[in-house]
Order: sequence, then structure tokens, then C-alpha cells
Amino acid sequence: MSAGQNKCDSTEHVSPVLMVVYMFTIVNLINKRTQTMTVITARISEALIKEHASNPDVREINDPSLPVRFRYLTDRTKGSWFYCEGKIRYKKLGSWPLVKCALIRDMMPQIQINLASGLAAEKAVIGHFVTVSDLLDWHLDQTLNTKALSKLRKSGIKTAINCYLKPYIADLQLVDISRPVLLQAFFNKIQSDYSISTIYLAWGVLKTAFARARETDLLDINPISDMKACEFVKEKIKPKPSKLEARHLPAIAKQLNEAKHSNDIMLAMLLLLHGTRIGETRLARWEQFDLFDKTWTIPEEVTKGDSPELKVTLTDETIKWLKRHKQWQLKRGYDGVWLFRGSCRSALTPTQANNSIQRVSGRKWTAHDLRKAFRDVLTEVDTDTFVAERMLNHSLTSVQETYNKKEQIEKARSATERAHQWVQDRVGAQKSVMQLLDHD
Repeated sequence: MSAGQNKCDSTEHVSPVLMVVYMFTIVNLINKRTQTMTVITARISEALIKEHASNPDVREINDPSLPVRFRYLTDRTKGSWFYCEGKIRYKKLGSWPLVKCALIRDMMPQIQINLASGLAAEKAVIGHFVTVSDLLDWHLDQTLNTKALSKLRKSGIKTAINCYLKPYIADLQLVDISRPVLLQAFFNKIQSDYSISTIYLAWGVLKTAFARARETDLLDINPISDMKACEFVKEKIKPKPSKLEARHLPAIAKQLNEAKHSNDIMLAMLLLLHGTRIGETRLARWEQFDLFDKTWTIPEEVTKGDSPELKVTLTDETIKWLKRHKQWQLKRGYDGVWLFRGSCRSALTPTQANNSIQRVSGRKWTAHDLRKAFRDVLTEVDTDTFVAERMLNHSLTSVQETYNKKEQIEKARSATERAHQWVQDRVGAQKSVMQLLDHD
């Protein structure tokens, strides 16, 4: 055997031994370092946490009066709260400084009650939010369980959270939230994917989530309370130009009058005659219509946002259409509660209602275009601005809300009569022109 071969064999034999020695040395050094890191037993306070933040040898603070431990992160300006008692070991409660010491103390009685009532540890020990995703999940759960919100609003919030917020900022630590972080992680990125109006919508949901968590003491501070979307997005939302003007309504009314009656036609005509929102109109019930007093009462639970109950004043033209629609339904074996039935037991869904209008318009205009055009007609017939805004159920100031309601309804009735007459006069004029052309 050659000397070179012996040398090679010797190296192969020694290397594993050296490796073991090396690893043993590293482990020993780590153990020594760990042993030097101190666990302090003392009553935890904000002052104590800040006092030891500059000492890297202090790893953890154990409060003997609470089943709580505080542990510093590598970045010692931050830390984590843990619940430790019995079989529950290091169940995270929240992150510091977002979750303050006082808030942790406030949590303890509820946790003890939960445990005493027999709840499993995972459910009994409820921590605070660590990431934006934690906060949004909580907010969505609260939203879906709020009966006062419409299904449409709940669906909109769910979409905003899952499609416009989580893909960008789900993993952000709440303690890291700041203007530069949001600019880089959210605003700079989402602007290349979605419209300005969508960004504002998503931001509104995020603001609400933080505000609700702060109001319920689930957050000690709201890091975005004084932030505004306009600070990050300089472009303003531009209102979409309407595809319809007041002058277009007579032609559409003529088209609907001459068409074969259907759900689609009735829905479009009711929107044209009163400028109501499609979400309010599709949920109309027969019981809401008083043909004697000529009113349609739209309850607060189906109006948009915080809009109050709305009384829509009806004209003879509207009542004629309502009676025609009732007879049409009865001939088809339906005598239920809905003006616009979507299925056996429910009204039209938002999608079904929008599809109805698209079929009538040939995709040339929308329900909101009809609403805008109706507002233009109200201007044409010299309707008081406040009365017109109230007829469309737009938000009111506190001063406007004190306006005499009976007087407002009478003015609205007069405005509706004038608006319908304005449209009918022009429909008649169009018919006269067509007759002259046919005669020629």
C-alpha cells in the first residue's frame, strides 16, 4: 500500500472524529450562551420591559402574579406575550408593543372564566392579533354575524378582504404597520392591479377593521387612525359619466310601454319612474305599497348604508303599472310577497336584477344610469335640491334630518307628478312625430 493511500485512509478515519468534536464544541458554546441568558421573575410592567430591552442577556420576564411570560424578540424593541399555566405552555397572547401590559392583565379574568367553564385550552386562551390577517379574519367573522348588514354589504366586505387586502398585507405584523410599510406593501402594488375606486373601497374596509378592534379593546392602539388614502394615492376617484340623460328617458319609457310585460320590463319601469336603487327595488314587497295613500315604504333594513326609511310617492302612472304587474303574476300562478320573484321563496338576487336590466337595455345602460337620469328630470322640473336628494335617499346632514317630514313628502309628491308629466309629454310628442312621418 502506498504512502499516499495511507494518508488518504488516515484522513477518512480522522474526519468523522474531528466533526464530532467540532459539533460538541458548538453545542457547548450554545448551552453556555443560553445559560447566561436570564429569566427575570418580577411584576411585569411597561417600564420593566423597556428597562431590560437594552440588556441582551435578559431573555424572558416571568410575572409570579400572573400565568404570563414575556419574551424578547431578536429585535429587542419587540416581544411576545405567552400564557403559561398547567398543561398550557407558551400559548401566544399577542405582540408587544402593540399589545400593552395593561391589556394583558385585563385578559386574564376572561381566560380563567373560559377555563373554569370547561372550554378547551385552544379556545379558552384567546390571544390578540399578531398579523393583519388575524385582524381581518376577526372583522369578517364579526361582519358575517351582524344581522343589521345586508347580504350584499357582507359580500362586498368579504370580497374586499379576500381579494383586495389579504393578497397584499395578510402576513404583515401589526407592530410593523407604518406609512412607509403600507405604501410599499399595499398602495404601490395594488395600484397596478385595480382601479382607484377599488383601492378606496379596500382601504375603507381596513380602516373599519382597525377601528372596530380598537373600540372593543382588542387593540391598544390603532396604527392607521390618522392615515388617509389620499396621502398614498394622489389620483382622485372620477365619477363615471352617465350613459343616460333626462332627454333619453321618454324614448326608454315608450320602449317599455310597447314591450310585452315581464319582470324585466316592470323592474326597469319602476326604476325609471322613481330613481330608486336597484338593491332597494329588487327587494320590494307588495305589502310595502299603499295604493290608497299612493306611497311605497322602503324599510331602513334594505336601504343603502345608513340611509333611513324612505317613503316614495306614487303617481297614477305607477299604480297602473303595479296593477298590471299583479295581474301578470296571478296569471302565472304566483300570489306571493315579492314584486320581483327570483325563486320560489326569495326575491331577485343582485345578479338576477342586474341581468334583467342588461336584457332590457341591450347592455347600453345600467340601473344607476336610470337613477342619474331621473335626478336630471327632477332638476328640469325645478325640484328643491334637498327634496330631490331626499327622494333619492342620499345621506342627510343633522340639520336636514330635522326638516318637516310631512312637508317634505308633499313636496316630493308634487315633484314626482311633475317629473312623470315631463316624461309623458315627450313620449306623446315622439308619437306625434312618428305619426306624421308615417302619414308622409
